[in-house]
Amino acid sequence: MTTTKRPVRVWTMQIVRSISVLVLSALVFPLAAAVCLPCFLLTTVVHVLTKTRSEGHDDTRDRCVLVLSGAKSKALYLARLFKAEGYRVVVAESSMYKMAAASFSRKVDKFYYLPRPDRDPQGYKSAILDIVSKHNPSLFVPIDPRTVDLDIEVISQLPNSCFPLACKPDVFEELDNKAKFMAALKKAGIRAPLTYHVTSKREAYDILKGKANNYVMKPVMYDNVARANVHPPENVNDLDQYLDDSRVSDTFPYVIQERLEGPELSSCSLVIGGEILAHTVSNCSPVHQTFNYVECPDILEWLQQFLRSYPKIVTGWLTLDFMRSPENGKYYPLECNPRLGSPFMLFHQRQGVITRLQEAVDRIRKRGESGVGQQATGDRQSPLTPEVKQNYWLLNVLWVLLTHPTNMAVWRKYVTMVLKGEESVFCVMDPLPFLALNFLQMPRLIVSNLLGGQTWNIVDYCIGTLKCV
Repeated sequence: MTTTKRPVRVWTMQIVRSISVLVLSALVFPLAAAVCLPCFLLTTVVHVLTKTRSEGHDDTRDRCVLVLSGAKSKALYLARLFKAEGYRVVVAESSMYKMAAASFSRKVDKFYYLPRPDRDPQGYKSAILDIVSKHNPSLFVPIDPRTVDLDIEVISQLPNSCFPLACKPDVFEELDNKAKFMAALKKAGIRAPLTYHVTSKREAYDILKGKANNYVMKPVMYDNVARANVHPPENVNDLDQYLDDSRVSDTFPYVIQERLEGPELSSCSLVIGGEILAHTVSNCSPVHQTFNYVECPDILEWLQQFLRSYPKIVTGWLTLDFMRSPENGKYYPLECNPRLGSPFMLFHQRQGVITRLQEAVDRIRKRGESGVGQQATGDRQSPLTPEVKQNYWLLNVLWVLLTHPTNMAVWRKYVTMVLKGEESVFCVMDPLPFLALNFLQMPRLIVSNLLGGQTWNIVDYCIGTLKCV
């Protein structure tokens, strides 16, 4: 009886959760449409008039950027950022994410759906290279950890005219692998927490038995489910079950790391040739639905030391998680994700991030070298920091408020967030993606998962997907 009741209960909760989110979307849609559609009509007129006047006078049309993972909010954000600097913007996404918000954006010149990388990896890579051949982009931006192995393979086949905003494959592999990253820090004499690399339950058990409260345990590979619970239990019997559930093995290794003090912070930095061009720090959580800027000089100093001491040249975005040591109060890195992180969306287009990026890339190109991982030259400037201090996704805020109707602390926090921050997707000059994300892309995924019998418990508007954590 136990085995039959639980699936029924889980399925019932899944139906209730799905219908609840769809009802919320339906209730909000009329107001959202009442705001967005007039904006769209007005800006369409402005767009047509502006385009007519500037026709034939745009000397930046030879600059094109290809951005992958178009279902994510940060892909739309980059599209708007590059478009503001006169780039042609091409965005691509897996065909499993139909109705992606960015495909409705006025800032995107061309949007492509790619073969699913999990089902047709060769077709996925070939489709990207076909896009590169057709549009001749000068910049290539991969941002999805789920396809990173395939994207790195594509980078090795790009023409010299296309500069990838990513590290060389060997650098990427070392930084992305938690165990190798920590080993590289130790070798270079850079501040890092005590870390063990384990490939079996026995190894993990011997380290954790009687001392589980001193450590966290995380998979080396990107895995949302396995990352959901990084705190091993102290009780021996519970620890045994925890390690069984972890699936730790030679093919699915873990790192066991000394536990540090919160709050956990996440940094995201744009680095070209070892130079930090723009840098932000925000509060960190397993699922990001809001971001707020946190000033932390200690983390910037650590990053600068890392780039000086690390023996290889780093290019691209670096996103790292940090926590503080209870012994000396300094921040220590927990892991490195060498790709664009969502906290970077705090930067506003008027801050000149793309201009500074292009200047650094041009300096490298003038030396006549391949773009990947080469050292930038010229005077180093202080990194840009965000003007926007807080952003959020509106439907997530409404969901939190509705599910905490009597919690005044939660209401104060989120109402203040809306009053002082910025909605991450809504843009007066480009309003349709806001409607598409909240009322097409996400509801479609919810209905698809419901009909397919797949479980989820988080609607992640930030990365445009559903999560089970």
